[in-house]
Amino acid sequence: PESMRKAGVPEPPPLRSAQYPLGVPGLAEHHKRRVESANSLYRLAIEIVVFCYVHGIIISIENPANSWLWAALVALALEHSALAAKALNQLQRILFHACCHGS
Repeated sequence: PESMRKAGVPEPPPLRSAQYPLGVPGLAEHHKRRVESANSLYRLAIEIVVFCYVHGIIISIENPANSWLWAALVALALEHSALAAKALNQLQRILFHACCHGS
């Protein structure tokens, strides 16, 4: 917020980007740990997507549309296997505004 900026509180650096969806190079150690921790969860998500795809289980992944999660999942699926990329690509994208549902 503006009041924090005026008080001299530094803005956090970007942790991901379109070029680096798994984490920008040169992050401070504590930011790097946060990104690596999230990436571990994203890798687990890819494993779950593949498992569900292979076994015909319907799944849903929820996150804001503008989240770097989506780009990270694509990068990790491509890193994982052709099957993971195919499974992730089979998901349908559904967008809705949470405020329309009481949040």
